[in-house]
Amino acid sequence: GGKKVEEGTHEKKTISIDLSSLLKKFTDEDCPVLMKTLGLPGEPIPVWWTADMINASSGECWTAVLVAEQKWVIGEFNCSCVGISKCLPACCKPDTPNVSWKDIPAEEAVHATKYGDIVGKEAAVLLGVGESKMEAAPLVEVAALPAESAAPPAEEATRYPVQWAHMVDVPEMYQRRLCDVPETHRRAMQMSAFLQLGALIEKVVKVFQYEDKFSKKVVTKDSVNLYHINDLFVMPLTDQAKCSFMELTAKAAQDPLWFVSHWW
Repeated sequence: GGKKVEEGTHEKKTISIDLSSLLKKFTDEDCPVLMKTLGLPGEPIPVWWTADMINASSGECWTAVLVAEQKWVIGEFNCSCVGISKCLPACCKPDTPNVSWKDIPAEEAVHATKYGDIVGKEAAVLLGVGESKMEAAPLVEVAALPAESAAPPAEEATRYPVQWAHMVDVPEMYQRRLCDVPETHRRAMQMSAFLQLGALIEKVVKVFQYEDKFSKKVVTKDSVNLYHINDLFVMPLTDQAKCSFMELTAKAAQDPLWFVSHWW
């Protein structure tokens, strides 16, 4: 590692790798053989995993070898606890107990977000809520919302004002309640509703400066969290109709297929 180089006991050398060819061979040719050998030929590989490769070319592994003559051996697979190394600055340790996403350098955060987005999209497809299946979740009809409960009295509608309404128009879909679902366990939200809210959040924080209560920093699309979303979107938009957020986005009860207790 770098410490050995600094101490003068080791020398840093660089070798060239045809990474794209190596990746293609590994995923297209080697992985199917490995899965068959493990007795799992028809099973999907994990969404997020790593493989540590060791240079097994003839001679010393640190000696430069022509790309065409390089050979690589898998030393380890990791599928159970894979981290995104770009997020290490946000890893709490005894000497840095209060670090968070905001402490990740901007360039590293961009890469981490890219990796996370790739995994998220793949996971969504596997769960049946990918782009092509976004509207596939079953809907269960409930009684129509009584007309007299469609809008609250005017004096009750200003407790949580929509702070950003003077800069970004409130989408029509959030201006009225679409259904009445008293059973909270039937208020599941479809992925499409989350994506629509995400698009609105990104649009708003791009032009509306909202300061985090604790850090006093302006919230951006990369630093926005559930506390900000609750204050800026959930409470103001649902307060108008005195309903849950799901009842703004769905036309009937929606029974959940998956329940996520928390995410970090």
